[in-house]
Parts: sequence; C-alpha cells; structure tokens
Amino acid sequence: MLVGFSFLYLLLFDEQRDPVALQPLILVDQDLLVTAAAAIKATINSIRQFWPRFLRTRMLLADCLDGDSKPGVIASASPRRVNGLLAEALGVCARRQKISLVSTKDFPAGMREELSPFVRAGYTRVGFPPLVLDLNFKSFDQYMDSRLSRVTRNFTCLRRADATSPPIALNVAKG
Repeated sequence: MLVGFSFLYLLLFDEQRDPVALQPLILVDQDLLVTAAAAIKATINSIRQFWPRFLRTRMLLADCLDGDSKPGVIASASPRRVNGLLAEALGVCARRQKISLVSTKDFPAGMREELSPFVRAGYTRVGFPPLVLDLNFKSFDQYMDSRLSRVTRNFTCLRRADATSPPIALNVAKG
C-alpha cells in the first residue's frame, strides 16, 4: 500500500504551544485518466508533452490508509477545538503543497458534532455506505462454482491466473 502515496504527519499545537493532535496525512498524485480508453489516453498524453500536469490532481487525505477513522486528538485536548485547528491547518498545508482536493476519511456519523468545525471551515460532508464483503467460501473454486455464471468462469483473466509463475496462493488468516 505504499506505492503511489507520500506520507506526512501534521503536529498541531494550541495557543500555549502545547501539542494537541498528531494527524497522519497521505498525499496522492492522482492521474484522472486511469480508467480512460486507450484512444483518449493517447490524445491526452500528447497534450501532456506540453502541459505535464493536464488532468492530474494532487489530493491530501487526513487519516491513515488503514486507520481507525478518528482524528489524532491527544486525550487531554478538546476534540472540537482541535478539529477547528485541523481544518485550518489542512487548508494551509494544501496551499503550500499546491493540492486541489483535501479530504478526511471514514469518520463515523457519531462524530458529526465533534467534526462540525470542518463544515464551518467550508468542507463538505459526503457519506458513503461501508462495504462489507462476506468471504464465506472454502476455496476460490467453490466461489466460482457457486456464484459465477459459466461464461464468467471461463473468462480469460481468471484462467490466466491459474497459469502464473510463481502460482498465486490463497491463505486464510483469522484475525
């Protein structure tokens, strides 16, 4: 998960210069052509010879890639106050890093009041439902036989996976 990302930490201090939060930050240089058709990519790549950042954006994500979905507030600090400082600091950081999109990640609905300083600072709250995928199969073959149509089972990329060298291995770990 380290490829394509840069990581920073934002240490916030209050007016008395006491530390109040340590917030992990993720920087992503996103190519907006990632899913475009080959003909479109070829056209845009010719434009990029003269304008290298065309259809690319820098994004700043305030959280860990695999975090607990909570701001890094130090226990003795007021979470609402710290989130006000964090909202302000993220804007400053984005301007310095020339970042066009700033986001926080996966904060639960129960934290809306605590995170209200973000809304006052001009951030927009967007909610996505959590994704849960129940992998209740004993093997990949059982999954293919019970859930995929005959046409999908015979799809080339699934069969090519069988022929890889070294072979792809599946390990089930209970956590």
